[in-house]
Amino acid sequence: MWNYAGFVDIGAVEEQNDDRAVIGLSLLSNGAISGKIETPYIVAAVCDGVGGRLSGDRAAEMSCEVFATKTYLEGKTVNDIIDAIESANEMIYLTKVKENAPNSLFTTIAGIYADDEHLFVCNVGDSRVYRLRYQYLMRLSKDHSLVQSLLDAGEITLEEAWNHKKKNVITNCLGTAEKVNPRVVDLSDDIQERDLFFICSDGICDVLKDEEIRDILVQYRNSDNLMECCEKFKKSAIEHGSKDNMSVILIRKEVTENNGE
Repeated sequence: MWNYAGFVDIGAVEEQNDDRAVIGLSLLSNGAISGKIETPYIVAAVCDGVGGRLSGDRAAEMSCEVFATKTYLEGKTVNDIIDAIESANEMIYLTKVKENAPNSLFTTIAGIYADDEHLFVCNVGDSRVYRLRYQYLMRLSKDHSLVQSLLDAGEITLEEAWNHKKKNVITNCLGTAEKVNPRVVDLSDDIQERDLFFICSDGICDVLKDEEIRDILVQYRNSDNLMECCEKFKKSAIEHGSKDNMSVILIRKEVTENNGE
């Protein structure tokens, strides 16, 4: 069983909400959602539409819908996750061609597929996936961004990356080209009960450092009400100066009851 909560919020100053989120088959364009999923598997993703008024919201919504409908079945593989993201990109790209809108319809995506034995983490762009295990936070996704490229090349430090004036420049997103190259990581040998997964858009992780994210997750990691944790993230992001749309998904793998068989 999976306990979940999530929200999508326009933020403190934005006039348009380009973020979307999906948990199972529930699409969230604004507001909050929480509950439990009894199936042995779960799918969730955050999509952050790029480009302000250039139909980023439509691209994000299409991406969430396609990803969820193509992966919300048991027994998925890495290739299935790749295919779902490629299908979302294809739908976006064909829409751009049909509407003769080459400079619109772009979005990031970050998400997971998990069941009792498998965990696949995917992303395109700079929306992120983290996992809290006990009190240890690990970033499971890797940004497609200019700053990440500079970090990988050893040209800047983590502190320089945090303060970099171009840290919002992404190097890959859905809708850019006819083909997309998603990052999908198989962590199937590393999933445990009580793992807490955190998926967010850059309206959160651009203003909260990893250690600040960790501290909030640790505070609520055993809570029966994960929505309280979501509300804490929203409040903290605004207090830290977030001016972007904000999306958060929390998913906790619950302990499987032993029926004595």
